[in-house]
Parts: sequence; C-alpha cells; structure tokens
Amino acid sequence: MLKQLKNNKDFKAFCQISRDLYVADPLYISPLDKDVTSILGPHLNSSGQDRVCRCWMLQRGGMYLGRIAAFFERSTQFSGIGFFECIDDVEAASTLFNAAENWLQKKGFTNVQAPVNFGQRDRFWGLLINGSASPAYQENYHHTYYRGLFESCGYHKAFEQTTSLLQLDSFDTTLLDRLADRAFQIDGLKIEHLDLRKLDKYARDFVHIYNRAWGGKDFFRPLTKSDVKRLFREMKPIIQEKLIWFTYVHDEPVSFYLSVPEINPLLKAFNGRLNLWNKISLSIRLKNYHPERVRALVFGVIPEYQHRAVFAPMMSEMFENLNNSKHVKSLELSWIGDFNPSMHAFFRRMKAGEYKTHYTYEKHL
Repeated sequence: MLKQLKNNKDFKAFCQISRDLYVADPLYISPLDKDVTSILGPHLNSSGQDRVCRCWMLQRGGMYLGRIAAFFERSTQFSGIGFFECIDDVEAASTLFNAAENWLQKKGFTNVQAPVNFGQRDRFWGLLINGSASPAYQENYHHTYYRGLFESCGYHKAFEQTTSLLQLDSFDTTLLDRLADRAFQIDGLKIEHLDLRKLDKYARDFVHIYNRAWGGKDFFRPLTKSDVKRLFREMKPIIQEKLIWFTYVHDEPVSFYLSVPEINPLLKAFNGRLNLWNKISLSIRLKNYHPERVRALVFGVIPEYQHRAVFAPMMSEMFENLNNSKHVKSLELSWIGDFNPSMHAFFRRMKAGEYKTHYTYEKHL
C-alpha cells in the first residue's frame, strides 16, 4: 500500500525508513532528519508555489518497504525524483517509481532525473555506484543493488560525477606551485580568504562568479546573494575562513574555492536526530574537533579566465595551510562531472585517486 505524506509529521517515518534499511551496514551514516525535511517540507503538497513536491512510502504487512520523493520547479521546468530508498525488490521499486512518474506526467513533465535533490547539486545528488567509504555530509549513500533497481525500471545514465581523494603526505605541490606562479603574472591578480565580518561582500562575489561560471549549462539554477548568505550562516559552525578563497583581477571576482572540514563522523552517533541535547553535544564537540579530512565542495571560474589557472594560487595557499595542520591527512575533491575532462586530468596529475562514483540517471516519461 502506498501512503502519500500529508504533512511534516509524516516525515518521521519517511526518515526512519533509510535507517532501517542500512541498520546492518557499518559504513552508513544517517542524514540529519532536519536536512531532509528542510529541503522537502516547505514545498510538500503545495500548489501555488514555484516549487512543488510529493512524497510516498510503500507499506506491506505493517512494514515500510521504501520511500520516494518527486518534485518540480515551474520557473526552470526542472523535474526530479530523489530520496529513494527500497528493499531489494523490483516490484516494490517499480511501485514507488510509478507513483512519482505518474504524478510528474500529470503535471506536464516528459523527462525526469534521479536520484537528485530539490536544490543544488552539492548535496543528496546521484546514485552511489562505486565506493566503499562512509558518506560525507549530505552525500548520497546506497546499497549496491540500487543500480539494478533503477535500470530495471527504465532509467539510464545521463552523466557521472566522481569524488577523488588526495593524501597530503604524498602530494607533490610542484605542479600547483608552478601554475600559481604563472597565474600571479596576470596583472592585478590577488587572492583573499573568506572574512565572515564581510559576509555581504563575499556573498555578492560568490554569486557573481557562480552565475557566470555555470550560466547556460542545462542544469543551471542561478543563485542570489540571499541564497549564499543563508548557506554561509548554515555552515557557520564548521566554517574555517582559510578553507574558502576568492581570486580577483583588478578587484573583479573571477574565481572561488569552497571547502569545509568533514563533520559526518561526528554526526554518526546522532543517527539522524538533532534534538536539543544532540545540538548541545555537537556544539561542544565542534569546539575540540580536529578533522582528518577536508572536503572541497565547489569551485568556479568565470569564462574569461577558465584556461588561465587562476584557481592555482587559491589552492596552493590552502594546501600550505593544510600541511601546517597537525591533524588533516587528506582532501576530498567532490563532484567532478564526466563533462569536465580537464579537471579530471588535473586531478590525475596531482595524484588524486578516484574513490567514489555517483550516476545521475534520467528517464523519458
């Protein structure tokens, strides 16, 4: 029996389904319930908004077998399916997919991507295909049989994104330093790290770079300054200013590099629940937290400078800071699509090994 979520109270069961399915997997770290509900909740069963979503849970004999969410955005005509979880059963998976697809078809959509997020691509995006490591914060993690469920239900790969790992103790900075020296020959080039006291300025600069770097791409959704300020405020407990860098040429922002300490190991004990006590506990732990890994989330370069290595001075400076740390051992370079071969080639030259692969699937409805 399919149950459609009616209100935010139903999200408790919706979130619990994933924990039940991975209870025996020692690598699994539950997403925070609040992160899932903050994405889907504001748009659940809405009608007049730009963004609309529906969620379903599949139940049999008093047990939940799976869940799914479907959503669309009117302004961009984007439609997606995400937050899919299911037992190893094609019939159950097909029931969930049919519910989501039929609803999107009735809304006039003829193509869908999955499993994706109702928002930016840096979180809860793609199906894990390869990788035997715990998920990073807000990174999708899946059973190996999920690939078969998707493909049995008519989904095919649209593109893949990989995550590479760079071990700091074996990283030779010669190439990066050489590229940085070349970039500094550009007249008027300078780099700055984030200063939270000037949040308005850096949010504006981030938007300028992001919207120009990705504008025109099929998946592009423009950011606003308020979007970025909200992002930085949400990340404030874990932000380290010298992990977020900007490049300027004659004071025009031309590139940024955003990375954060990996905090998911701290969250594992909470099992998805960030109640008051866990919030207090997390706040205390963060004050004394020395992460072994830093995760690079996103960096962008405006078109005029995409072949001039302006990213290198930022990365060179950041690596120097990381190497001076007594605790950080590795850098995770996340979310590099197969449509970006030059960046893959650069990572290989830096001896960064690919260790996770996610697929974004699509289907014509």
